[in-house]
Amino acid sequence: MGPLRIFAQVIGIVAMLINVLSYQCKKQRPLILMQLVSSTFYAVNLFILDAPTGCVLNLVGICRAIVFSNKKFFRADRKIWIAVFSLASAGVYALTFLVFGKDPTPVNLIIEFLPVIGMIATTVGFYRDGAKDVRLLSLINSPCWLVYHLTTKSIGGIAGEAVMLISIVVGYLRHDRKKPAADGGESEGKNASENASENTVENTVETAVETAGENTCENAGGDHTAE
Repeated sequence: MGPLRIFAQVIGIVAMLINVLSYQCKKQRPLILMQLVSSTFYAVNLFILDAPTGCVLNLVGICRAIVFSNKKFFRADRKIWIAVFSLASAGVYALTFLVFGKDPTPVNLIIEFLPVIGMIATTVGFYRDGAKDVRLLSLINSPCWLVYHLTTKSIGGIAGEAVMLISIVVGYLRHDRKKPAADGGESEGKNASENASENTVENTVETAVETAGENTCENAGGDHTAE
């Protein structure tokens, strides 16, 4: 392995670390911005490793991240953006065989289409609001890119997608499962508080009734003695 390819692997590992950490972001915009930086490193990594499809798809990913990290400015709440980036990804797939000279064997046709599927899934995740959707749809994206990186022998890409699947699950458990649990805890606490209040009121009423009864009996006894 020459110095240039070693450099490419180092760049891929840096991209991996940034991408993995992005899934721990609670909000969507920081997550997308970190993936923008990661896509930039991955584009360089795959260019040096002579994987043009992955390189250009990451360039599309950079443009996509710029748009969806500035949703108000680009009006990215419109579904047209899903079509734009999906068609761009499909266009890159066509270029793979028409321009980049990839042999259109059945295996290559499948392998080169996998990252396109991943790109479309992530695009839908970016379009939707919240980091939760990005994490869930990345469960489609990561396996697709993992297989692709195995064929390009990108160490950073392979390790990144494998670790990323773990990071997605951890991020989901940390941020997306916490809210229902917290709500449930608050509900239970509220119910417990309400039950305690009801018990206190009941005990107070019972005590007041008993005290009134005792006082009544004592007064009645006092009256009879006087007679």
